[in-house]
Amino acid sequence: MIYHIYWGTAGNAGLYLDEIYQALRSEGFEQEVFVSHYYPFNYGHKLFFRLTELGHCKRLGKLRNAIRYAELIYALSAVYISIKRHKPKVINYSFIGVFAPVLFFLKMVKKTTKCKLILTCHDVMPFENKFQTLTKQEKMRREAFELADYLLTHNQKSSEELIKTFQVPSHKILCHKFPIMDLKKIYAEQDSSDKKEYDFLFIGHLRKEKGVEVLTEAWNIFHAKHQDARLCIAGNAPFGFDTSEYEGKNIHFILQFLSDEQYHTLATSSKCIVLPYLRGTNSGVVSTLSTLGVDVITSDLEMFKSNPLLNKDLMFECGNPHSLVSKMEMLMDGGLKKPDHSQMVDSYRAAFRQEIVDVYNKVLHEGK
Repeated sequence: MIYHIYWGTAGNAGLYLDEIYQALRSEGFEQEVFVSHYYPFNYGHKLFFRLTELGHCKRLGKLRNAIRYAELIYALSAVYISIKRHKPKVINYSFIGVFAPVLFFLKMVKKTTKCKLILTCHDVMPFENKFQTLTKQEKMRREAFELADYLLTHNQKSSEELIKTFQVPSHKILCHKFPIMDLKKIYAEQDSSDKKEYDFLFIGHLRKEKGVEVLTEAWNIFHAKHQDARLCIAGNAPFGFDTSEYEGKNIHFILQFLSDEQYHTLATSSKCIVLPYLRGTNSGVVSTLSTLGVDVITSDLEMFKSNPLLNKDLMFECGNPHSLVSKMEMLMDGGLKKPDHSQMVDSYRAAFRQEIVDVYNKVLHEGK
């Protein structure tokens, strides 16, 4: 029996775990999933964050964090009771933030059970947030990593960061591809006509690491030559964003938490997605967009260069707005040979399924 524990599975985000679950299910693996209350599929234990999931709950103001903390403790307690009762052989805990209840839960699993504990590292290095310093986050991550039997990554860069920054021995590291997050599992396929509302779209949380300033600087250059082109910048802006200087430049700002429906609608109504990230190791945006056949411009970070779903001709020098402009002009001028998206996705999915089966066979049979 394999337990998957992942609270970041509300709405579209649940596609990540469903792809994993279905790949293993097709090979006969017995599994249980412990997920968000708003997991979009009709299976699993929907324990996490019924009251506080962004986009699915009422505004709770300053109370939200306290309620969310209590919900986390409740859900992890319920998972632990299930672990003690059913004794799974493997527990995969998706590691997207470490807090005191999470560390306590992981310690209890290790001290009181014989389960093999896998931590899936969605981002090895922490990002800035309002609740913990980076130093504290790194310290808590190191403690969690030491508890795990295995650490699972989705690319070579993350594996190297675990070894270099956290001194994790290589024999503890597992790796399989990031799963396809197929939006067509949730939404009906829309008309694929060439009529699009936006030429370019940035979508996602506007954290500093996402490189939005590189995009706006590039747009100032690009707009001077292509004044009819339209750009949309959509997503929550946790550190604020001054839009006043971009008035009259054909930029539409949607600076708010995006619902799943908004995310899908924006993606399908845009010709090209721009991901000018300055750092990072995984991108769920790429995985969700791959099945829509939308062009994607990215910076040349290793996580993008190693992703076979992306067109290498649309990668620009990280942090260089002039390099980004050249890729935007390439698309506007029609000077790009486009790959067969469907074939790329099918090939990627087949490789992913083989890799994930190999990973779990290794964990289940090692030591026997």
